[in-house]
Amino acid sequence: MVKISLNLFQVTSRCILLIAIFSISMLLGGLYTEGDQIVYNEVYDGIGSLTLVEAFLFYTQNISTIEIVHFLFIWLLSSYFSKILLFSILNTIFAGLVVRVFDIMKVNFFVTCAFLISNYYIYVLFFAAERLKFGYFLLFLALCIQSGRMLKNSLLLFSMAAHFQMILVYAPKVFEIVISSLVRLLKAQRFNLSIIVFLLPLLFLPLVGDALLTKLLAYQYEGTIFDYVRISGFFLLTLWYAAKEKSIKSAALFFIPLFIAVYFVSGDRVNMIAYTYFLYFALRYKNGLNVGVFITSVYFFGKTVMFLSSVNQFGHGFG
Repeated sequence: MVKISLNLFQVTSRCILLIAIFSISMLLGGLYTEGDQIVYNEVYDGIGSLTLVEAFLFYTQNISTIEIVHFLFIWLLSSYFSKILLFSILNTIFAGLVVRVFDIMKVNFFVTCAFLISNYYIYVLFFAAERLKFGYFLLFLALCIQSGRMLKNSLLLFSMAAHFQMILVYAPKVFEIVISSLVRLLKAQRFNLSIIVFLLPLLFLPLVGDALLTKLLAYQYEGTIFDYVRISGFFLLTLWYAAKEKSIKSAALFFIPLFIAVYFVSGDRVNMIAYTYFLYFALRYKNGLNVGVFITSVYFFGKTVMFLSSVNQFGHGFG
């Protein structure tokens, strides 16, 4: 009886949270009409009646880069749903995936609620970073899969097609795997065929080099001292919680590509990824009920208040 009651409470509480997310998305979606949303709304309103080729040309003429998942999503569904309703449904499903991943990590549900209701980056993904949302959506969908490695890896790869920035999200983990594997091979003092797996991507650089360069130039940015200070804060907090799991070496390797990326890519973009890796370690300590999560939550809640105030005054979050 207790088990049934507990499960009922868990299901009910999560449903209430998702209903709240849907309501917030519907409300703010109607207010967030300026900034990048001017172009996104124009494309959404005009793309549904076009053929695939016409839609593709229309999309690329109005949006500087082609994100295939975002393109197909709006082309297929824009004729049947208003943009506010469709993206509110998408935001709610995305929130459900976050809840599922946090439940797998055994994060306290109060922490999960606070994260989804008040975190600045959640609101950025919900309303501002329309294309990037699809990349994170596929990432969290992959993280929900506990078995079926091929499907999981396919979703992770496909998420990079959803948005270029997902390469930066995965880069720290890939870097950690490669360096750790090379260290083990050197210690063993023998060549292992598995090293070829890590070197193979280098062979494809000539094929994708121009596309990568174009993307990097689009995000061209020279990091400031403040950008390095922010990422250093997450680095130190991550090391603190990684040390509790005896995985401090992995945490340190995660942040090497991020410190390099700050010089080339917007500090805000890299800071978002650094925060993601901080959560990877911090949420597993005391089910997320710890000082690090609390401090960062308060900090990002302040940014959320400013974001929402800007939406209310200017129609976008970065006024």
